[in-house]
Amino acid sequence: MTEASLEWLQQEGEGTFFDFIGGRITAVKDGEVFGEIQIEKHHLNHMAISHGGVYATMLDHMMGYAAYYARPHARVVTTNLSIHYVAPIRSGLMKVSGRIVHSTRNLITTEGRIRDADGNLLAMATASYRAKAKEQ
Repeated sequence: MTEASLEWLQQEGEGTFFDFIGGRITAVKDGEVFGEIQIEKHHLNHMAISHGGVYATMLDHMMGYAAYYARPHARVVTTNLSIHYVAPIRSGLMKVSGRIVHSTRNLITTEGRIRDADGNLLAMATASYRAKAKEQ
């Protein structure tokens, strides 16, 4: 992966909901996309743990960016997202990864993981994305 590839993905995320909540893409290695978010008070729910929507947003973006990275000339949209919430996070760094596990002409299947700064598993997910050629 070149620095230009990472910059391209980072630019794609500018001004999006991912950017608004503080998500960052940190690396792309062998087609796997890595990102993170610093959990702040505004990311928490009424039980003082990170809201499930933060998990979902981060997973959808990392897995979606993996799909988009593989198909840069396509419109990639989520068609299915399934998350297994394993453990809560209250503060600190949430690290997220996404990678492709299967791909056809129109459908990309991915998996993602969320870990805390110590490497403990917080969530795992699968998602499907439809890849459609961009209209000229």
